[in-house]
Amino acid sequence: MISGNTVTCDLPSGVQTGFYTPQLMVNNPSTLYTVEPTNTTLEIYDCTSISACSTCITNHPLCKFCPEEANRCQYFNTSGCTGVTLDTCPGIQSITPNVLHTSEAGQTLQITLSSPLDTGSYKCEFRSPDGNVAGTTTLTGSNVNMQCNAPTNINMVGEWTVSILVNDIAATAPARLTVYTCPSDAESCSECVSTSRPSCRWCPSQLQCATISEMGGCTGTVDSVDQCPIITSYDPQQDTLAGNSTMDITVSIDVITGLSCDFAGAGIVPATQTGPKSVHCLVPSSNVSGVTQLSLVNSAGKRFTEPRQFTYYDCEFLPGTQTRRKCNECFNLPGCTWCSSSCMPVATCETPDPACP
Repeated sequence: MISGNTVTCDLPSGVQTGFYTPQLMVNNPSTLYTVEPTNTTLEIYDCTSISACSTCITNHPLCKFCPEEANRCQYFNTSGCTGVTLDTCPGIQSITPNVLHTSEAGQTLQITLSSPLDTGSYKCEFRSPDGNVAGTTTLTGSNVNMQCNAPTNINMVGEWTVSILVNDIAATAPARLTVYTCPSDAESCSECVSTSRPSCRWCPSQLQCATISEMGGCTGTVDSVDQCPIITSYDPQQDTLAGNSTMDITVSIDVITGLSCDFAGAGIVPATQTGPKSVHCLVPSSNVSGVTQLSLVNSAGKRFTEPRQFTYYDCEFLPGTQTRRKCNECFNLPGCTWCSSSCMPVATCETPDPACP
């Protein structure tokens, strides 16, 4: 049908999918002539033969991807199909493992897809945190269960992305892969071991955070927070601002030499070993009442134990107020005494009153 300079033609039945060069042939009573095409290519495609979401949406404007239709590509006017955008295309459901230490380059990754891929050549594309392509590796497997190896140059810490390529074209939205190193400057066990860093270990005897291969001959390494060394008991658990009480501490593992008791803002004092798992130290004075943190540390300040709470209290004033304690309240506080009409630490009172006036 011809209308002005527009010619409308019906597509013949039985035509195969592919690329065609159309020609316009005009037959009138006097002659038959052909209008040659000008760089015109016509693609004949079948939406229902496409399984990859991104291929369906990106390359074929009359198709839409329909999760309601078992994740298949359908024609744009298919009823009951809401369609999805490229950003919400089904793709990589999971990567196992999804965290890698920089020393685990080349490790096999198990990849689960939400729908099968189009037929073709499969690859995993890895992009580093700066967005550059760091490498591609062959993707193998069948249906939705696939495998590929991480590239050998995974050495940049941060959030990587993994995409599936079919015939070198992205067929899935990127999924995240975290690359990490063990923090060599970790100051405690809990700063080292983490589910986000599964290969990192804490060495209590060396107070070092590294992989097993990196730390050498350490025994008794820790790989989870619930195994970190802790203070199992300590007495007293509170003291006056003047301090000066002898605290006995028991630890969950054998102690190492050169430890000190760290009372957070109140000060650090030497610890004396009294047994394989026990030490004692003298509680330092504090300028502030309230709860502070107690832990055992080495000379560099790295924590041998996880912190516990220790409370400083003011003999003279009630907690959080400027109300002075009464005499009978004073004598009920360990380390406090009535001294010249006020409650004071025993250590700072030269002549304590033997009883309330």
